[in-house]
Amino acid sequence: MAFGLDIMQTLQQKKSFLSGSLAFCFFFSATTMTNAAPGDAFGLDAASTAHAMAVTASASPVAAAASNPARLIDAKGIETSIGLAVATPKLELNRESADLDTYVGFQFGSAAALPLGQYRDRLYFGVGIHLPTDSLYDVQVTPQAQPVIIHAGSDVRRFDLNASLAVRIWERIAIGAGLSIMPDAYANVNIDFANQNSDSAAHIVVDYQFAPSVGVYAEPIQGLHLGFSYRGAARMTIDVPARILVSNSIGLIHVGFKGRAFLEPHQFNFGVRYDFSHLVEWDLARFALDLEFDYQYYKDPMAFAAQVELYDDNGEVLDSNEIEFKAFHHGWRLATALTWMPLDEIQLALGYAFEKSPVPAQRVVFNILDSNRNQLAFGGEFWLPQAWLSWISPLEIGFATGCKFDIYTTREMEKYEFLPGNPGFPSMRFEGYTFAWHGDLIFRFK
Repeated sequence: MAFGLDIMQTLQQKKSFLSGSLAFCFFFSATTMTNAAPGDAFGLDAASTAHAMAVTASASPVAAAASNPARLIDAKGIETSIGLAVATPKLELNRESADLDTYVGFQFGSAAALPLGQYRDRLYFGVGIHLPTDSLYDVQVTPQAQPVIIHAGSDVRRFDLNASLAVRIWERIAIGAGLSIMPDAYANVNIDFANQNSDSAAHIVVDYQFAPSVGVYAEPIQGLHLGFSYRGAARMTIDVPARILVSNSIGLIHVGFKGRAFLEPHQFNFGVRYDFSHLVEWDLARFALDLEFDYQYYKDPMAFAAQVELYDDNGEVLDSNEIEFKAFHHGWRLATALTWMPLDEIQLALGYAFEKSPVPAQRVVFNILDSNRNQLAFGGEFWLPQAWLSWISPLEIGFATGCKFDIYTTREMEKYEFLPGNPGFPSMRFEGYTFAWHGDLIFRFK
């Protein structure tokens, strides 16, 4: 009987110690995000930003690896862009500023036909990189009751690498495929409180994961451009098993932490572009129109908080915190863009998009905030006249700029639980806008 009481007391000591000794686990905690691709918040390049991302049928080669790999076939020689992306959120929670910082990131893109002799114009390669200015990835503390705003949180401020190949299978028909490479993290932690920390250690692995992408492009008749692309789902998981030695009498406490840092859905994009230039003789009347429909399919539910589990000596779950899972709605997006080409060296664009939010109403403690977005975009692309660059021929130099306003429709969500850590009770109001600017310097070696 006494032996049984000792076991129960030991287990109780372990459970009571859990709240204090596992603070380090919650330091790593990251709630599930949505739509976490950097390009969704900032644009793939300046031209994509100016077209409100309606570019599946008309993406520039330097952005094709991240949007539609098949569009690499329009690379004229070797094209490279170096860009700067800036996003300034002006969002409000319950009519008060959300105090989100301006974000600055770098964009790199390149596309080229592979030198294959007589088959030079058949196989193309492209790469696109989004590089944060501060760190490759930032996992921030996200308490369960703290509101999280997607498209403007730390999840989109991360490294993203896209690499693709395209094959021209007919004169104006191509297929492409590629991979997106993103970080993943794993850690193994030992904490020793009994022997002057002599056995404390941590093993942290930063791994990588792949998400596939495929694309198709065709121009069946002059002026009509058709595009389709698919991007696979991706998510970053954080898995931290830990062994904590409190004292020799209590023994080891075995715990595990599991969480997600971001979650991207399966994305299907359909685009059509019609270029009216061949129908007019006056250069100032040259226009092109883009239309696009995007569908976001969420297979995995979102987790409202990190999962922390306490194990017994046999590896069975002894206790765990309660977290809530909730399925996303499937999102969709309609976009259009009008491009004016008064000169061969100048293109001006005006775009609009409406995006239906996949985030359901937040009724309980945790708050993932989002609403439908109206996107207004504009920008242009300018190339220096060849006569100015005759001394460095065959180099061409261009500059592209794009601006985008993401205007969030006002959304009020009724809260059902009255708790001290439930901000916004009895309702949460979310509204505002985000301004994004892109600038690219483009080099083309014919």
